[in-house]
Amino acid sequence: MGRRLVSGGCHPTERKNGDFAALWRLWQLVSWWIVLFSTTACSSIN
Repeated sequence: MGRRLVSGGCHPTERKNGDFAALWRLWQLVSWWIVLFSTTACSSIN
């Protein structure tokens, strides 16, 4: 967590890890929206 990614792309391994972290955060956000939408839809129907 302490290391910063080099924006120049000199470290492809760290950049790959950064892309994976971004995809993971995006997936968590999408999952959260799906759960929220499902809960809201079910509660509004009932």
